Amino acid sequence: VCAPNSFSPSMFSVFFLFVNIHNANHEISNGGLNLVHQLLFLHVFWFRNLKEKESRIIALKRLLHNLSFYGVWLQLCLLYLSAGLFKLAGDHWLVGDAIAHVLSIEEYSLPWRMTIAEDNPWWMRFASWLTLFYQILFVIIIWIRKWRGYFLLIGTIIHLGIAFFVGITDFGMIMVLSYLIFINDSSSRQVLRRIGIKTNSF
Repeated sequence: VCAPNSFSPSMFSVFFLFVNIHNANHEISNGGLNLVHQLLFLHVFWFRNLKEKESRIIALKRLLHNLSFYGVWLQLCLLYLSAGLFKLAGDHWLVGDAIAHVLSIEEYSLPWRMTIAEDNPWWMRFASWLTLFYQILFVIIIWIRKWRGYFLLIGTIIHLGIAFFVGITDFGMIMVLSYLIFINDSSSRQVLRRIGIKTNSF
């Protein structure tokens, strides 16, 4: 995502309109969309071209930029940590039948999946425990650079499973896309060049 040269009223407007349109329809509310609220707000304070001659304004922009950038990291850490702690407070995730329990609910499953969920095969138990440990450990491992890529790959698999196996598509895809914040500048430019997008303007 490109950041503006200065505070962008248009970006704040996008955040404001999204929040109000979303809150006007509680039936589509979920954790992923609530996360988008936070990320859109923090994105308002991302600035580009901070290599100008040093001044108090540039210093303030850089401070806001860095705080909001790592604010996204912290927001995702808090999301996973709170989700993991609530899972620990229950029984299904520790026992390993949480995924099977979810897939036994008609709204989150299909007939063939509900049949499989009755037996709670080993891979459903593994998925339950993997999700639990991933959420608890995220707040630590995401800061370790050499493990970050492998860890995010696990998270991507988990969230794609939520999107296309459980059927909560918007939440799963929002979480996968939020991982873009962890890709460093050089890697992102390399990927964009490979798919034919010029990066000179970024």
